[in-house]
Amino acid sequence: MKKPFEGAIRDWKFIAVFSILSLIFLLLELAYQLYFAGLPDVGIAMVRGFALAGATFIALSLFTSIIFKFYPLHARHWPIRRGLGVVGVLFATMH
Repeated sequence: MKKPFEGAIRDWKFIAVFSILSLIFLLLELAYQLYFAGLPDVGIAMVRGFALAGATFIALSLFTSIIFKFYPLHARHWPIRRGLGVVGVLFATMH
């Protein structure tokens, strides 16, 4: 029987890099909503930024599912798909 978080401990470098890149994307989305979309309120910009970032990550997760189905050779990159889905749900929940 596997220990809890055994894969996460083994792949900690991937998880760290993926988390940092996800946060950078979120900050870029928040900056876009605040400065370029012309929203006057920070709260509204945060709600829209989290919503759009979450929707983008979930869409990318579903897109990679299609790629893995039609190109099984790339299915070995399934941790990326799982990470995209988890981050997308997390950001959408923050919305």
